[in-house]
Amino acid sequence: MKMLGLVATVPLVFGLVACDKAMESVQKQGNAAVENATRDAASAVAAEAREALDKVKQQADEALAGVDASGVAAEVKRHGDALKDSARRLAGNDWKPLDDYVGQYPRDIGLFSEVSPITPELKKLLGAKLETFRANMGTQGPLSREQVLYVTGNKPHQGGDEMAYLLIDTAQRRLEVGLVEHGRLTVYASPGEALARPKDVQTMLSNLNSV
Repeated sequence: MKMLGLVATVPLVFGLVACDKAMESVQKQGNAAVENATRDAASAVAAEAREALDKVKQQADEALAGVDASGVAAEVKRHGDALKDSARRLAGNDWKPLDDYVGQYPRDIGLFSEVSPITPELKKLLGAKLETFRANMGTQGPLSREQVLYVTGNKPHQGGDEMAYLLIDTAQRRLEVGLVEHGRLTVYASPGEALARPKDVQTMLSNLNSV
């Protein structure tokens, strides 16, 4: 009887072994299929990336076609030299040289830079608001004159809500700054009699009050 039981068990063992091998074979085939699919997908992505990169390069080449690189470099150098020259002329405590820059833009002459003669007074008036003032002069008009020197400006794309004006009395070394934040005006002025406001500034404030 024991022998018969053993004989009956042998086919079962062989069957289990065969099943395990079959499962192992299927698993290997599945892994191979996944690896092949992954490689194919990676190759396709790489090909698309190369194609996109080639298109970008072609567009860049077309955009730069005809651009005189030496001319661009010369213009950048010229502008930089002019700005340095203005900074040298403005450096110091003398406000009078500012009168020579009527018609030029503050950014081009460094009017709000650290070397400008009016910067100490701006810092005294504005304190922590100096950076807000500079930001609100991001889009700016040229330095102009109407009794006093003046500049108006606004934060890019936020005209009406974020604006500023600056009045400069070079003879008396006095300033008035109007700073508009969120549509509300705050005036910062040097001690003494109020400076005359040019028509452009009056119009700016009139438009502000009419909103």
